[in-house]
Amino acid sequence: MHNPSRLDDSPPQPHTGLPTDRTTNQQLVELKNGETFNGHLVNCDNFMNITLREVYQTSAEGDRFWKLKECYIRGSTYYST
Repeated sequence: MHNPSRLDDSPPQPHTGLPTDRTTNQQLVELKNGETFNGHLVNCDNFMNITLREVYQTSAEGDRFWKLKECYIRGSTYYST
């Protein structure tokens, strides 16, 4: 049955506890070493491992930047989202 309050017909996803921008699934992740990753959240599993696409990575010093097609980040390595 179609629910008119849903914007798309994709099945509902379980809540991961990660704060995201609901319109784009944009996610900012800071690692324990100070590096940051900003990209579109693709997946998050029960161990809080996440996959991001169209990612911008910033060095801990903030002086270097990289654009990545996709990256996988283990849940035990990041400090905050």
